[in-house]
Amino acid sequence: MENPGESHGSALKRLRAARACEMCRLKKNKCDEQSPCTHCKNRKTKCIYRGVNNVRSSSFTHSEYIRQLEEQVIALSSSPAHAKTGSNAAASTAISPSPGLLLGGLLSGGERSGTDWIPAQPVNDPQARSRAGAQEVIGVNCHTRSFEFYGSSSSVALLARVRNTGDRQEPGQHGREDQDDDDDEDQGEDEALVSSLHNPAFSVNRAETAHAPLTAADTGMSAQSPSVSHCRLFVDSFFATLHYIYPILDKAAFLGWCELIWTGNTSSLSQSFIALYYSVLSLGALLRPREEEPMSGADNVKWSRKCFDEARRRSSSAMVTDLEMVQCNFFLAKVCQNELSPHWAYMHIGMAVRIALSIGINREPPANCKKDPAFLRTESRTWWGLYFLETETAFSIGRPDTLGADLYHNRRYPMVLGDPLAAGTPPELLEPPHCAIIKYMVDLSRITRSICLHIYLSDLSLERAVEIGGQIERDLERWVESLPPALRPLGDSGQKRPLRAAMEPQYVKKQRLATTVRYHNLRILLFGPLLTKASTVEHACPVEAKTNIAKCLDSARLTIEIIYETYQHQDFFRTWFYNTTYTLFAASIILVYISQAAEERELQALFKLVQMAVEILETMEESVVVAKAAKLIQRALARAQRRAHPGLGNAAGETVGEGSFLPFNQPWSPFGVISAESDFSLPFQFGYLGADAFFGDLSNEFYDSMRPPMVPEFH
Repeated sequence: MENPGESHGSALKRLRAARACEMCRLKKNKCDEQSPCTHCKNRKTKCIYRGVNNVRSSSFTHSEYIRQLEEQVIALSSSPAHAKTGSNAAASTAISPSPGLLLGGLLSGGERSGTDWIPAQPVNDPQARSRAGAQEVIGVNCHTRSFEFYGSSSSVALLARVRNTGDRQEPGQHGREDQDDDDDEDQGEDEALVSSLHNPAFSVNRAETAHAPLTAADTGMSAQSPSVSHCRLFVDSFFATLHYIYPILDKAAFLGWCELIWTGNTSSLSQSFIALYYSVLSLGALLRPREEEPMSGADNVKWSRKCFDEARRRSSSAMVTDLEMVQCNFFLAKVCQNELSPHWAYMHIGMAVRIALSIGINREPPANCKKDPAFLRTESRTWWGLYFLETETAFSIGRPDTLGADLYHNRRYPMVLGDPLAAGTPPELLEPPHCAIIKYMVDLSRITRSICLHIYLSDLSLERAVEIGGQIERDLERWVESLPPALRPLGDSGQKRPLRAAMEPQYVKKQRLATTVRYHNLRILLFGPLLTKASTVEHACPVEAKTNIAKCLDSARLTIEIIYETYQHQDFFRTWFYNTTYTLFAASIILVYISQAAEERELQALFKLVQMAVEILETMEESVVVAKAAKLIQRALARAQRRAHPGLGNAAGETVGEGSFLPFNQPWSPFGVISAESDFSLPFQFGYLGADAFFGDLSNEFYDSMRPPMVPEFH
């Protein structure tokens, strides 16, 4: 039997061994158990304790250790060495890991691309915060009395940068004398800008229009609902258009429930479905091609707004969390989007996401789930459709999405009939072929998220922006390759397709149009910021940056040409007012290029493209916001044409006088992206772009401070 004293002493020795810090254990030193111990203190090393008998001390030292590491990361991120852009610095800081911001693989193959880690942000750098703030807009909308914020990837932020261009000083001039006064003025102009881009005819708050005089038609329709025949037309319009892009509804089941409403048998229907029904009516009426004669004294837009009001009234009468309420807010967001009211679209889609997360449709149901297979399919379609609409909506106005990390969402994608990946799936869980678009759009939305995080939220040098942009572009091209050939984006507006393609289903044609426009819009957003960065560098612009800007301009050209061509021949497309966003992106990047780097021989072709964009906008005469945008573009085009007259060439090496326009600080070597011989007789979401000289005077006559580019005379 052991001596108790010896046992006790042995236990004490084991305790002391456990309390030795890790460095003393390694060096076999006698540790004095202090925090830090004498040996670690003398050597200026981290003193860390481990051991189950010392939990309190261990947790304390670990927290101190973590805190010290965080301080070191911040210090390194803010140090001048961290900002170096040379090859050595780039190698040492290549996309440093940032805790909590790990982005999953962009595509579903499970491989992580080079863009998965977000560069460490200089959070304590006042200049970085100032640059970020300069690209954002916040103000009170005088129509709604609501505060609205727009981030760097939004069209509102782009227009704000255009407005502020007039304040930019030429080299050698003094800065502004009264910065505080100018800041106050800018804040007021932000609010004016937010209000000017509001659609006063469309309101989610009846108080805004309570004092507006009612017309006889308004008074008549306020007391009636659309007839059954009108409702059928609106529902059919929805299922023939946007349903193919967002196929979250079960068409047969939805039409069956609509018949109950049309026959007056609504006792078995929930209030949330009635709200969903009116939201679909609103969207269908808004998207329906216009008739020469109004229906019951009102046009489609008025019927759409009446149904929108009814859907909102029913959805807000009680806080219900079910699948129909998710879908209702989804379609209300789409109505707001096509009414060009992005602020309220963001609010409704955010509500849909919150309800979806609350009822758990983002999670895969257990194996013993007793839900009807059709209901399970609808849950999956709704969640993933919501995922990519939320991502697109948030990015288009420069706000964060509310989806959280992808690790939260383990719901299976819709299994499509005929897909090899769906082999072995029970037939009752298979979807029709047109639902395959959901997964493709989710993959694209993850690339959109990557552009937002790595390009728009990261303060990158030109070289790093080119490098990161190249990585994201490879992800984008892999996405294109993952699409079926029939859905791959068009590489040219005049691209000929086999005659057999005319026999393709309507959903294929509409989905190909959607993938094409979104693909080129993402390329514009991915490479557009390089125009700004290239204009601020003091050394020669890298060849890779020039190549990427050429890709950006090519996508801008194709966007305008394809939308223009589709408008000429497709009635349904003329009422998709959200196309304004894509058209403005394309036209504005071309105007940026004209103001910064275009050669004389390119100008006429570029002017034609912008004029085509103006024509597109002018066809949407029903929208007040589109009409304002068309006037802004037209004014910018007219001023650019006046300043591009020949005979003002400047020989290389000559000094540019005060007030002259100096494209890209001279190191930029303009390249011909679009030639004057381009054929325009076809048979057939801004912000960070740094638009330095177009759109005219939102608040300043900044064009008056600029001279024409020094280019050779064009013959």
